[in-house]
Amino acid sequence: MKVKRSIDIRKEIIKTSKSLFSSHGYAEVSMNQIAKSLELTKPALYYYFKSKSHLYEVVVDHTIADIEKLLGESLKKETAEEKIKDFIKSYLKYTLDGENTINSWMLQVNDMDVKFTKNISAFRDRVYVLINPVIEEILKSKGKDSIDVDSFAPLFFAMLNGVLLESSLHDKRTDIDELTEQIYDILF
Repeated sequence: MKVKRSIDIRKEIIKTSKSLFSSHGYAEVSMNQIAKSLELTKPALYYYFKSKSHLYEVVVDHTIADIEKLLGESLKKETAEEKIKDFIKSYLKYTLDGENTINSWMLQVNDMDVKFTKNISAFRDRVYVLINPVIEEILKSKGKDSIDVDSFAPLFFAMLNGVLLESSLHDKRTDIDELTEQIYDILF
């Protein structure tokens, strides 16, 4: 029997739970199902996470960190257009991947506690702070500097998340490169 370190077990629980939540949604996944998928006992699972909502919160926090990392990588590009296109493409690739599919995550927020909602709001605010200067630069370069960037950023993310939701609900395969160009052309 191979002995695993506690940190490795925790990572494996998060990875497996992320996949299960993405595939089936929060409400349809039980701690028992997660434990069985990992060949752990339910008490062992509760040793690492005090509840299903706690585990879900950790999974979402890891997903948020992944998306923030993608944005950070995109911001290293040379021009504002390259930055925004790279972020659109990376965000769509990441979130449309089978293990990261948002599926109905945001539709289930009402099942979560206030802390979870605050975490999502704080994440959104951090992303807006990072992306707004890029959007502002693009709008200026297109002669659209009268558009309020603070109002535009939520529209930008609403469009991305709408595409994700549609793809998820209809199980559509999407050409990410083509979609990235279309989103850019529509918005800018």
